[in-house]
Amino acid sequence: MEWKVVGRMNAKVVSNRATELNLPGCPQTAIRQIVVRLKSQQILQTRKKELANPPGKQRKKSRPIVWTPDAEGPPETNEFKELDSMSAPRSTENVTEYLVLQKLVLRGTEGAWKVQGFASETTLESLEADEKYERDMIEYQM
Repeated sequence: MEWKVVGRMNAKVVSNRATELNLPGCPQTAIRQIVVRLKSQQILQTRKKELANPPGKQRKKSRPIVWTPDAEGPPETNEFKELDSMSAPRSTENVTEYLVLQKLVLRGTEGAWKVQGFASETTLESLEADEKYERDMIEYQM
């Protein structure tokens, strides 16, 4: 698979919230969270690969995968070869993602921003589905 972002990525802060944490023995402690909407156009292309050694022929023994501290994988082998003639057509999509970042203020000292993960956009349909799920869970527990 080959994935690329085409053109510019548009980023906008859509939520910026902070709340004080009432922790005993930790005055001036708070948490701040922002949600950034990332809009981009992305291309994904998949390519099929074929074994270089056809079935029935003796293949070389593969070397064991060895961990290396620089996080490089094992060296490339010629075991596979790409067939461009069989590659799937590229598909271009407009993608909207919501990135959640969070910062902790502990005793008046700000920490670094940390990525909490991704979120989904809240829609009327998703709110209705959440309410239905909650009702079903309450009924199930009774």
